[in-house]
Amino acid sequence: MTTKMKFDERAFDKRASRAIRDGVATPKPVTHLARLVANQEAAAQPAHHKLSADARRLKANFKRDGKLLGEQISAATEALNRRWGQSHGFDLGTLLPLPRERLHVFGADRAGTGGPFFYGLTWGLIEGGTGGAGIGVGTNLRDGTFSASHSVHGSSQLSSYAGIGVRLTPSLDQCWLSVRPFVNWSGVGTLSHRIFDSQLSPSGRGVAGAQIGLHIQSWDRAGRAFNTDGVKWVTVWERNEINPSGTLYYNGSVDVRDLRLDVLASGERRYAIWVSCRAFVITQAQFDLDIWSSASVSCELPFLIVEEVAI
Repeated sequence: MTTKMKFDERAFDKRASRAIRDGVATPKPVTHLARLVANQEAAAQPAHHKLSADARRLKANFKRDGKLLGEQISAATEALNRRWGQSHGFDLGTLLPLPRERLHVFGADRAGTGGPFFYGLTWGLIEGGTGGAGIGVGTNLRDGTFSASHSVHGSSQLSSYAGIGVRLTPSLDQCWLSVRPFVNWSGVGTLSHRIFDSQLSPSGRGVAGAQIGLHIQSWDRAGRAFNTDGVKWVTVWERNEINPSGTLYYNGSVDVRDLRLDVLASGERRYAIWVSCRAFVITQAQFDLDIWSSASVSCELPFLIVEEVAI
């Protein structure tokens, strides 16, 4: 007689959240690019070149102004998040005119009733710290929303991530899992620079942008043999400018044409499927020039479709 192993949902949720954070936090070759550029610029700077007292005041004021910029990006993020009310309605009968077996449609648990086909997982990660003005992440399973923002100056490269997810064990022994989300999104990017010595004409780059991502992870029924089965990110907006200034707003949606994953799956494994956002910022400053870069993205996931396709 075979004894069925009890599924520890809480332990699975912790493993899933830890796994996706660890996955995106793995150092990449580009991670240290901004620091390398800053070190090279410092090494190349003539020893006699010093900022005047007025230039030093301008530099200090620019750092102080960054706090105001952070407060503005925080307010903008909150405004973007408020856009997602409970008025969105989707006729899944229109979207899926033909009934199909093993077609799972996940949504937000607006009534708080619980159940296997509501979003049930959350995660977030802020590189470089725990938050502050213009820096943060948020998730809400009740309305299917998630958001991320980040802000830096100097020579740096950092990101914030947030996402919501679902649990699934396929009913088929072997199949393709076809994962197809629909995401509404809005974003705001603010870039600013300041030259501290008017007799010079230095240049530096500021980058701000946002991505929407899809991750599929799995474990065996005992919670071992972890695997990342699929990852895909799409950039929804990006600014990449020399000596940049100004604020721009963005909005749109991501559907199966942009974001879809089809992975081989087994009924002997448990799956965590995530839809996430990333706000990323890069700054490339010099001795006599500084740059602020701020990015924010707010998302709503009205539904997530996962289909088991027999092999």
